[in-house]
Amino acid sequence: MELYKKLTNRAFTLIEILVVIVLISAGILPIYSVLTRGQKQIIRSDTRSTGALYGASVIELSRTLGYDFMSRLSSLGSGIEEATTQSEEFAAIYAEAEENGYSISLSVQAQELFGGVQDVKRSLLLVTVTVEPKHRSVSLPIEPVELFTLISNPRASFY
Repeated sequence: MELYKKLTNRAFTLIEILVVIVLISAGILPIYSVLTRGQKQIIRSDTRSTGALYGASVIELSRTLGYDFMSRLSSLGSGIEEATTQSEEFAAIYAEAEENGYSISLSVQAQELFGGVQDVKRSLLLVTVTVEPKHRSVSLPIEPVELFTLISNPRASFY
């Protein structure tokens, strides 16, 4: 009989078990929410930085191809579709971005300046590149990345 009492005194009651479960879950839930929020922020920053890299590639390529090429794009309608038909490099960047779930839009606008030599048209080209993620699903909205540059006419003197 005494052996039976020793064994029954060692067990936990249902209330004690429930209290332990509540305390453990109260400690685990905040940790879980911090981890999931951190994962969302990592996905968001990865998406934006990859979009910025695609945009920087397009900006760099447009500066490399120069004023004459970009001014022709401006007269054609200033879109990425025209750029991809006119340049293999633009087509390669655009195709890679599309393959990885990004949409690139390109805008080229002539900004006229006045003064200086009358024979040479003094103008700048404003090149704007917008990169938007298409298929990234995060509860937080991911804003498109917008980059721009100015390309000057090399035949014009700005002094």
